[in-house]
Amino acid sequence: MSKPFEVLLKQANERLKAAACGLSIVQLPGTRKLYLRGILPPKPNSTRSASHQQTLATGLPASADGLKVAEASARKIASQIVLKEFRWSDWLKTSGEPSEQLTVHVWSCRFETDYFERRSRTPKTETTWRGDYAEVFDRLDQDAPLTTFLLREAIVSTAPDTRSRVRYYLACSALARFAGLDTAPLAGLKGSYGVNRTTERELPTDAEILQAWEMLSHAPAWVRWSFAMLACYGLRPHELYHLDLSELEAGGQKIRVLGDTKTGTRLAWPLVPDGFDPAVLRPASPPQTTGVGRIANQVLGGRVSTALNAWGCRTISAYSLRHAWAVRAIRRGLDVSAASRMMGHSLGVHNRTYQRWLSAEDLEAAWNARLGR
Repeated sequence: MSKPFEVLLKQANERLKAAACGLSIVQLPGTRKLYLRGILPPKPNSTRSASHQQTLATGLPASADGLKVAEASARKIASQIVLKEFRWSDWLKTSGEPSEQLTVHVWSCRFETDYFERRSRTPKTETTWRGDYAEVFDRLDQDAPLTTFLLREAIVSTAPDTRSRVRYYLACSALARFAGLDTAPLAGLKGSYGVNRTTERELPTDAEILQAWEMLSHAPAWVRWSFAMLACYGLRPHELYHLDLSELEAGGQKIRVLGDTKTGTRLAWPLVPDGFDPAVLRPASPPQTTGVGRIANQVLGGRVSTALNAWGCRTISAYSLRHAWAVRAIRRGLDVSAASRMMGHSLGVHNRTYQRWLSAEDLEAAWNARLGR
């Protein structure tokens, strides 16, 4: 009776390890091809001068016969490396790969060019490009040939069912499709992370917001003002750098979130936490906005979060103040369509994210209010 392929693969790798070949045989999930993986000399045209871990496509099928040839190839490569006779051109031709396979850097540059040929380059699209794609691509080995195996390794290096996993999956899958690679090995790696991962424990009460505010008593004016604006207007942290405050400074309530933010220009009014003094919103003390047009919104938001944490606000995150505003709007009876527009997202997102946070007491209060009790 023949042995299962997984057993044969394990035995082949055990023999290679015992022989100190420095190479192993791998099969990518979703494929029926074999690869050799190990420390190999730099490929032609690589900017790296030292040997490093790489993957070589053998072109061999994932079968008992394919394993025999792959094991023999691994031993031959190990011998060539010892004798300084290894040549990439011999093995790239054997595997069916081009002898000058394009690197991650080349493909990511081409992807960026194509990305902005299909949309205007604006602060909004720049933010999307950096946050959704560039930050992932920059963490890949820029000198390595772009392969499905490399992209899969990058995805699985993140924790399952997390926001990072989803970001890596979407970015790497898009790059694979753009480069014409087989995306089957990437299937199923996305996980189940979504907006419903946010828990009630991350939602501060008005009393907790007031306590956090008092912890900032010695913070710079812009830090205290930023906290107050996030709590009262439900802004995204980076939006503090993109505001028209003319009406607020004239004694009004309305502010305008400018169009170079995530979701375009919108108007917003405050919903002040219980016990919070709205007078702290004036005079306005916004963060320094010089040169923000050249800085990604994610970086700007990070500055706010870092400053709040550094000055003592460690129990409440900057973004949780936005979540708290949304639920406060529901509890105080603000129309959900108006609330979602003021927050700068769709009604569907608003309902999926925040309606589930209403407690039984909130629902009963709303029912009593409807009956005029």
